[in-house]
Amino acid sequence: MPIIFATLMASGKPLANSARPYDDQGVINVGDFNFDGHDDFDVQTCNEGNYGGPSYDVYVFDPKSGKFIPNDVLSELTRSSLGFFDVDARHKRLRTLGKSGCCCHETTVYRVERNRPVPVERHSEDGMRGDGRMAITDERLVNGKWQRKVRYLSH
Repeated sequence: MPIIFATLMASGKPLANSARPYDDQGVINVGDFNFDGHDDFDVQTCNEGNYGGPSYDVYVFDPKSGKFIPNDVLSELTRSSLGFFDVDARHKRLRTLGKSGCCCHETTVYRVERNRPVPVERHSEDGMRGDGRMAITDERLVNGKWQRKVRYLSH
């Protein structure tokens, strides 16, 4: 395993199961990331996320072998977004947050198929258009095709 980064709480114990963007994020998070009924975990191993944010190596439990297996594609989600992804167990979805500069933000929602994240929704807000308006784009995957709606707000 590579070097592990640890954020310590005031008590001296490692911060765990805390993955809020722009806040302290835990060295380890435990949860069912692929929605198969088994807990998985991740470990912060670097700061390769957006803007030097934390990135994690994700391990999913393989019930056949009884072992935790590294999952590179789920790990990559943490390198291309603002920290660890949100896990929506109720809807069986993962959600990432990303940004570019001060005024462009994107949220992507994924379903998980065979331990691989598949994007199914995107929401972006682009305030860098130069025309005084913010473009808000919502995209949804419907029957294998992306449907897109764009609206504009004045600043």
